[in-house]
This record gives sequence, C-alpha cells and structure tokens, in this order.
Amino acid sequence: MAGTEPEDAERPATVGSLYDQLPVLLMGLEGPELRMVAPNPAALANLGGRDAIGRSVREVFPEAEGQTYFERLEDVLRTGEPYTGTEWRIQLPTADGGFVERYMTFVLSPWRYPDGRIRGVAAVAQDVTEYVLEQRQAELDAEGFRRQILAAREIAGTLQQALLPTGLPVVPGLDIDARYLLAEADNAAGGDWYDAIPLPGGRVGLVIGDVVGHGVRAAAAMGQLRAVLRAFLLETADPLAAVERLDRFATTTRATTTATVCVAVIDPSSGALTYCSAGHPPPMVVPGDGGAARFLFAPGSRPLASSGEYVSVSEHLDLGDVLLLYSDGLVERPARTAKQATVDLLSAATQTAAGKAFALPGPARTSARVAEQTMELITRVTGHSDDVTLLVAHRCPPIEPLHREGTATTRTVGGWRVELDRWLHELEIDFATMIGLEHAVLEVTSNVVEHAYAGEAGPVALDVRLTTDGVVRVTVADQGTWRQPGERPGGRGLAMAGSMVERLTVDHGETGTEVVIEQRVSRPGRTSRVAARPVRGPGHGFTVAVDGPTVAVSGPVDIGSAAELNRVLRRVARHAVRPVTVDLGNVTHLASAGVQVLFDAVARAGSNGNRIILQAPAGSPAHHVMVLTALPHTTMNGSG
Repeated sequence: MAGTEPEDAERPATVGSLYDQLPVLLMGLEGPELRMVAPNPAALANLGGRDAIGRSVREVFPEAEGQTYFERLEDVLRTGEPYTGTEWRIQLPTADGGFVERYMTFVLSPWRYPDGRIRGVAAVAQDVTEYVLEQRQAELDAEGFRRQILAAREIAGTLQQALLPTGLPVVPGLDIDARYLLAEADNAAGGDWYDAIPLPGGRVGLVIGDVVGHGVRAAAAMGQLRAVLRAFLLETADPLAAVERLDRFATTTRATTTATVCVAVIDPSSGALTYCSAGHPPPMVVPGDGGAARFLFAPGSRPLASSGEYVSVSEHLDLGDVLLLYSDGLVERPARTAKQATVDLLSAATQTAAGKAFALPGPARTSARVAEQTMELITRVTGHSDDVTLLVAHRCPPIEPLHREGTATTRTVGGWRVELDRWLHELEIDFATMIGLEHAVLEVTSNVVEHAYAGEAGPVALDVRLTTDGVVRVTVADQGTWRQPGERPGGRGLAMAGSMVERLTVDHGETGTEVVIEQRVSRPGRTSRVAARPVRGPGHGFTVAVDGPTVAVSGPVDIGSAAELNRVLRRVARHAVRPVTVDLGNVTHLASAGVQVLFDAVARAGSNGNRIILQAPAGSPAHHVMVLTALPHTTMNGSG
C-alpha cells in the first residue's frame, strides 16, 4: 500500500466557523503554565490588542493577580473538577492602555488528552454586564426587573446546553436514547440532567438527576454535579460508591443540596444491572417478551446532602428488556394524582415498547421509540409543569462485525462501500461522523487498489467492528509493497482520510500494510427544540446528468466512477460557450480520485478561456471535502 503518514489536520471548516462566530468568549489554556493557545475572536477582542498566543494567563493579565481568578484556574487544572463563576467583576484592558469594567459568568472545565490526562483548562465566558446593571436598576424599576428575568433565562439556557452531554454513546448490546422537555410554565433552563458513560470492562453507566429550581443557579449546580459524578463513576464503576462520594461533594455546595440522582451500571453482555438512588424515582423495566412494565425495588433513600445511608440494588436485564430512568416531572403532572400518573407511565411504557401505541410505526430503534412516544403520550393530555427527562436503554443483540476479503479492484471497493454504508446506517450515528468514516475507509481501500500491487491484482481485507467503549474500529490490510511518499503520483488519499477521523495509524512491513481507523461514535439526545436529523438511505448509486451547461452529479464519486465523471466533464467543456456549472449537492462521497478529476477540469477550463463552477450546499459531503482540499467552489446560498 502506498501513501503518506497522516498529518494533523486542521479542524473541519464547519466546526472552525462555528467556534469563531460564537458570541461567547472561548479559550484553551494549556499546560501547568496555562498558556493561551486557542482563543476565539470574541476572546481576542477583549484582550485590548495584547499579545496572548503562547503566553501564560498570568503574563497576559498581570493586573488580575490577587483577585482569585488564577487560583480558580489552577484548582481546575489540579483537581480535574469544573468550576462555575457567576457575575464576577473583571477589568479588561483596552487598546488605548486603559481598562473597562465588565461582569462575566464563566465555566472552567478540564481539557483532557484522549487518554484522560489533563492537558489544561477550557474556559467559556459570557459577558453579563448588561444583565448585572439591569439587575441593579430593577430594584427601583419594575421594567428593569422584567429584563433581569429574561436575561437570566437566556444565560441559564446557554449554560445548560453547554453542560448537558453532546451525544449518547453507541455501544454493542445496549441501545440508548434520551428526551428532555423544558417546563411549560417557565422557559428558563432547569436542573434536570442525564448522562451515559462507557465504563471499563464493557459496562455502561446511566445517570439521571434533578436539581431544585430553574435559572442560572440550577443550571450551574447541575453542571457541577454532572461533571463530578461522571469523574467518580469513571473511577469506581460502582453506583453506590459514586453516589456516596457525590453526596460528600454536595455538602460543600449549597446550590446542590436536596438534589436527587439515580445511577445505574449495566453489563450489556451478561445483563447484570446495579443501581443506587439518592431520593430519585425508582427505575422501570419493560420486559422484552411483551409483558407489563414494572418499577424496580426502591429502598428508601434520601436526597443529596441530607442524613441517612444509600443502598445498592442488583437486578438482571434479559435480552430485549428496556430500562427507563426518568425525572419526577414525568409523574408529577397537572391534574393527575400520584397514583394516576404512575399508572399512566406504566401503561405508556408497556405500549410503546411493544410497538402498539400508534398505528403507524415509529422509530425503528426500540429505545428511540420508547423515549419519543412515552414522552408524547404522557405529556400531550395534561402538559407538564416541570422539566421532564427520560433516559432509555434497550438490551439488544450486538451489531455483528463486518468482515470482507477479496481482490483489490475498483469493483471490490465499490461493493464494500455500499456494505459499509448499510452497516453504519444501522448504528444511526450522527450524519457528519458517518460521512467522515465512509470517506476515510474509501480513501484507504482505494489506495490499496491504486498502489499496493503496482498495477496487478492482490488480496485485501476489511474488518469493521464496534468496540465496547463506543468506538468504530476499521482495519484495512493488504499483502502488497509499501511505497514511500514521493514514489508515486497523487498523495491526497491518506492525508484526507486522516483528517476525517479521530485516529488513523499505518503499520507496514515486508508482509504488507495494515491501516487502522478509529472513530468514537454517538447519537444526540433530543430536547423539545431539537429537530430530527435527516436520514439518508444506504447504497445510492453514481449518476451524472447533463442539462445544457449544467452537470448534476449524484451518489459516490470514487475510484470506480471518477473516470466516467472525467469523460462527461471533458465532453461538456469541449462544446461549452459559457461557464459550466457542476452541481455536487447530491454527491454522497467525494474521494481523492474525484477531487483530482475536478482539479484537472477547473485548470483545463481556465487554460481554454472558460470556467467550470463547482457548487454544493454548506455542510454536504462534497462541500466538506472541497473546503478541506482547497478546491475552488461556491456554496449554494452563499460564497464558498
């Protein structure tokens, strides 16, 4: 196999654009000196023109010495525990050498390496000066009081979205989904939270909790408890030990007292379930054989930071069983007694797990169907006066690995691409991650076809599997000869592949080459304001249609279809008297072979005094690759 060792790639353009445009102040502080390495433009704009990159935070803000800012940063770096500061007064430098006084609400979180070691501190700050000033005026002005409440809600919502998990892990044998609904009576963020954490030994930790109240204080307290509990659970993998340690932490923080939490640890391979509750409603199980839902044993327990002891309970989940963890907002509903609300929940869970709640089929995954439809059935009649959170785990057969062996030809690679697409589609992971994995695998397998056997056919093997820690691991192996960089034309393939996934390693020797791709995968939990992502069916084929000076391309542009695209573009350009537009909006893969065809077509048209305009929607697979490779293009509804 030929190629170049993968280099560190720049952040994907979409992520970089989002990071740069966020109105909050973001910065990464690295190492024991807390050197500033990644401030966004909003943060740089508040430095008064000071030289900050690569300098320690103490060097950048020497006048802040003694105001306890640095001590809070060092505490996070030392302990790995996040810190939230609310409405801190800070004096920022101005370009003319002076200072301006502002108020900031901020969250300091540990910045970690992939192996868990602390790399530094990630800081997120929101300028709340206007809110603070309005709050003071509100003591005398009723209108000011109204603005104060609105500002507090906005800040709390921002904090809560930043502190809730960005995705739910996808692991073999346990399908997880979640839903979160904000309280109808108050648009401010509340204190509900959930989490799902892959643990050592293939186990999975599930957490659901509730902090009393709404607004900034509840959101900040929720963030503290979630972060601390996650760390304890990763360390102990024991629900009882984690809850006991969380209880001790809660006694030191007034805002977290009387919070409730339920922690469960499941071994998907054996079905072993252990859980511990601190004043939280008991878990519920729906049997996989179609039987009625039941509540699990709930020994009397107390909320956090109150007197009493906690108890750990062991249960067993059979294959097909569904576990539900939920907040009290699901059973404490308007115009329903506790008994009525409990019966409602048992009935809804039983019906949705069996697929009998609605005539038309809902989500294919059991966990998604139970989460979505149970939430709908419970809340659509009575509404909900409190936040409602539901975390669902379905013990199911693990997805089988995809293993293929064949001869390194374009036909083999094309067939494997379709099979990989179906395999990843079954996981229902987020679309961007799926596209990145497919592109990376396509580039690596195409590299074998082009270079491993110097034009001859030879064996190649593909192995794709989901690990117990929620990582898709892909291995591509050949028995050909490794060619060093510079010994062949091209060279974009492996570099592109490495830029699209978390990790790509190459091991080559006398017996052949093995490339390993690793990518952690997840799917989002959903709130009432999150739209469902579009679902793409697997296996779309390559087509190219010509309508005058417009060429519409669909499906995968890979090593097998690039030649056909090249033929069509040459024919159209040869007879064109005005610019040719190539619409790549429906392209599902744009491999390095296709990139080379497009580069050549653009250059050829320019030398002939004409133009080829490449266009694709922002965020599409083709747009992502064109940005990455600096291929000239335009973005639909904008400029690229």
